[in-house]
Amino acid sequence: MHFRHPLLFVFCAVSLVAGLQDGALAQGQGPEAMSSIGDKHSWAQFGLGSWKLVRVYTETLGQNGQVESASVTETKTTLDLVDETGYALKVEVTVEVAGKRFQAAPKHVAYGYHGELQGQAVEVKALGDGHAEICGHKYTTGSRRIVINSDTAQSISTVEYSDTVAPYFLKRTTESIDNVTKTRSYQSVVEVVAVDMPEKV
Repeated sequence: MHFRHPLLFVFCAVSLVAGLQDGALAQGQGPEAMSSIGDKHSWAQFGLGSWKLVRVYTETLGQNGQVESASVTETKTTLDLVDETGYALKVEVTVEVAGKRFQAAPKHVAYGYHGELQGQAVEVKALGDGHAEICGHKYTTGSRRIVINSDTAQSISTVEYSDTVAPYFLKRTTESIDNVTKTRSYQSVVEVVAVDMPEKV
């Protein structure tokens, strides 16, 4: 991925590495214990200790286009817990600047399978059959409306979910409404653009 700014250039390298412990899922915490949504969630399909690494290279450019400074940020996310209600992750961030490495204290976060943080209220409503179009082909989905409430905002998502076509969550449109101003603070659309593209790891 590349992101451009008049004076900033970022290159993002993602290492999707799943370290399965003993080559198997932890007993009682695998897909068989998940709900219809959870059993297709990307983290829920791996064993405890599985991890991914994202490495972001950032270069700041001067007016003449020369590199003035550079840094590398590594974020390692490790699966700590999986159960029928959600999953927990340990997030470790390391920043390298001018040859020196700085490591922040690890953070532990817990999520439900709809994206809610631990303790947030979530409401799920089936909207009937839908579809997602990928490379000109329409895939049948089940449309669901997911509302997540927090103290400061309400997140409203419409999800096109397929239980047969990986990666299963084919499209998600989300908007966040500020509880005080009642205005939309952001909107995002995440969708699958290609399927059946195996990658040798």
